[in-house]
Amino acid sequence: KRINAIYVPLSKIDASMTLDQYLARIVCGGNQSMWGVLRNLMSVPYTSAPNVVLLLDGINEISLDYVKTFVNKLNTDYINAYSGIRIIMTSRWFDASLLHCLMGNVVSLEMQALDRESIELNLHNMGLPLHTISSRSPMGMRSSICLMR
Repeated sequence: KRINAIYVPLSKIDASMTLDQYLARIVCGGNQSMWGVLRNLMSVPYTSAPNVVLLLDGINEISLDYVKTFVNKLNTDYINAYSGIRIIMTSRWFDASLLHCLMGNVVSLEMQALDRESIELNLHNMGLPLHTISSRSPMGMRSSICLMR
């Protein structure tokens, strides 16, 4: 089954550009017919795989003044309204208390940095050359918050 995945950089979302507006204007290019098709896909319940996956990248990049409104709207306008979607939201850091309205729907996953030995072993096992890794330590790891239905 084909899954439609949509990447949304949350740094673009605020009171003047809501998630609905971003999807309609940027993802669908302002084409109201296409926006209607997308909303329909998000509405159709799924059994094994979602019809649409929204990858909402960087909730920590939404202004603190707007983040609570965003989370509440995400809950009412997407999680509770559309039965054909799965939402994955990422953050470098985030105050989990802001997600209290979503608690029944959230699985939190945290990425852990690998040490150099583990990276080299994985590269070796995949048959990739070891010179592809940097001597710098990994920076800016993101934790993922997967919103489930």
